[in-house]
Amino acid sequence: MNAEPPHYKNATKYLQEELQYLRNRPLRHQKAAKSHQFTRPVACFTKPDRLRSGMGSEITLIFRSRACSWAASSSGGCTMCGYWNDRADGEIQPEHYWQQFSSVMEKFKDILTDNDHSIVFKMFTSGSFCDTNELDLELQLRILRTLSQYSNIKEIVIESRPEYLNSTILTRYREIISTQYLEIGIGIESSSDYIRTDIINKGFKWEQVVKAVERVHSYGFGVKAYLLFKPPFLSEYAAIMDLTKSIRDCVKLGVETISVNPTNIQQNT
Repeated sequence: MNAEPPHYKNATKYLQEELQYLRNRPLRHQKAAKSHQFTRPVACFTKPDRLRSGMGSEITLIFRSRACSWAASSSGGCTMCGYWNDRADGEIQPEHYWQQFSSVMEKFKDILTDNDHSIVFKMFTSGSFCDTNELDLELQLRILRTLSQYSNIKEIVIESRPEYLNSTILTRYREIISTQYLEIGIGIESSSDYIRTDIINKGFKWEQVVKAVERVHSYGFGVKAYLLFKPPFLSEYAAIMDLTKSIRDCVKLGVETISVNPTNIQQNT
């Protein structure tokens, strides 16, 4: 294979430097949530949703959590991501998360105790539910253990970057979740390493995605692939072609669900 021409390397280096600047510039001006907000989630709601067995109800909880570890690192995080805006500062404690969770369980207790409702319970953070630097492992298990006690919660959905989906965490999850279906969403965005790492700055390769999916499946859990439609800096044609290929690659990989999300403009990105 011929070596890359010098102008290609220079262009790639310039692009990476420019993206780094664009990612980090707004972060200096952002203010984290104040302590009085720590016990309140960013959002929670319920609505009809389709479960694997048919129609039911969705309960969604968006935790106010520490910033995504990837966004808080020197990388600056993903180019289009605005979840940094909802972060809490480093003083937030596990009990604050539990209070957020408990408030949602109380708010929707009528649905949760109605056996006529089949429920999918979705939990999201500013980063990864499985990141122990964001949510303590014992807290994760405490939350999952509580949800496992509700017979009408048929499905649980969480999200994580692939590097946090290790055998230690998945083994502990499996010990708790026996009858419910757990689906773990991964922000794959694109099956193209160039688009994912150089354009989106996701920070992981397709090979890592494959290994994470295989590991999750080995524990009997499902995987949801989040794909990004029209990543920054791509033409409409290139975006359509990339999304089409990414869907095919995810189908071959055997993910249970594919969620296509169009890029939108987020504050401070």
